[in-house]
Amino acid sequence: MKLHLTRRAAARIVLALGAAGLLIPSTPAAAVTTRAPGTPVAVARTGDGFITVDGRGAVIHRFTMDANHISLDGDVVAISTMTGFGDGSLEQVIGMDARTGRELYRVPDAFAPTLVDGGRKVAFLSDRWGRRDMQGNSVWLRDADGTVRKLVQFSNGPDLPGVDNGMQGDGTVLSLALDRTGSRLLVTEGNDVDLFIYDIWSVDVATGDALRLTTGLKSRFPSLSADGKTAAYFRETELCGGEGAGYRTGTIRTVGTDGSRPKVILRGTCDVIYTDPHWVSPTALAVARLTRTADGGYTPDLVRINVASKRMVVLAKGINYLNASASGHRAVYGTNDRDGFTILDTVSGRRVDVGEGFLPRLSGDHRW
Repeated sequence: MKLHLTRRAAARIVLALGAAGLLIPSTPAAAVTTRAPGTPVAVARTGDGFITVDGRGAVIHRFTMDANHISLDGDVVAISTMTGFGDGSLEQVIGMDARTGRELYRVPDAFAPTLVDGGRKVAFLSDRWGRRDMQGNSVWLRDADGTVRKLVQFSNGPDLPGVDNGMQGDGTVLSLALDRTGSRLLVTEGNDVDLFIYDIWSVDVATGDALRLTTGLKSRFPSLSADGKTAAYFRETELCGGEGAGYRTGTIRTVGTDGSRPKVILRGTCDVIYTDPHWVSPTALAVARLTRTADGGYTPDLVRINVASKRMVVLAKGINYLNASASGHRAVYGTNDRDGFTILDTVSGRRVDVGEGFLPRLSGDHRW
């Protein structure tokens, strides 16, 4: 399967690193307590909808409905759907009980939900037809009491309201990341279709104050620590060839959400690419590593890197998808050699194989 590096790819396929590490065993350890059976841990797409599964890999509920985007947190799953086209279309976010499928709420003129605070809140983008926001360049929040408010507006031009992204109207929201409670928001603004320019902003959810964390139009794929204090992201340094958008190498970096403590954690090359960092604990990232092969392609692996010691451990080889939870020590991935996906405890090494589903997302992911 070809690896796609654009944020809007249908499947977010990971890139990976290239330093030697230990392949951790699958023998369970007592370091992390697993959730009680029946608690929703992951959600994954199926041929006719999507499923929620628990920590044993058992299916909790089957949803037979289409979804453009899916998010899971606690006992709530949120999806965005679109019916019709143009003036007759309806794009909305629907929140449901992850155990039973019971509908909890609907938010019209919205898409790309990201649940936080145990599912009590949901961040989302304006609909793509511009009904909620004519600029189509804003992030919103449905709070626990059902009220909806705009968190941040980016401007598409010098005479339009919002935060100036410096892209002269060529940027839009590419990705989001929030902390566990939904107090801090990271937003990637840019263009990953033809210009390939992007930078990251840090937004205080309570005040709406937005701080530009990166400059140079080369930074994306942010992940936010569970406490909301530290961002991890990928900064491009070099184009490495390949079809279409091509492969891009760079550095994995961290920075405080107030702009302090910038650090380079990993440096990639065109022979070994590190990308798509995900916090899996207060001190560790799950990162994709791509190692160049003799035919010019890349072999993707999943690794964990300690941000202080830089010690690296190989978690899985030959992956084609990566997602992780900043507060649950978990990662989830797929491989080309089997159906379904694997839920991995990144501390103990315990693996749970789920025999069906694709493009899985973890509870506590807090990213779009």
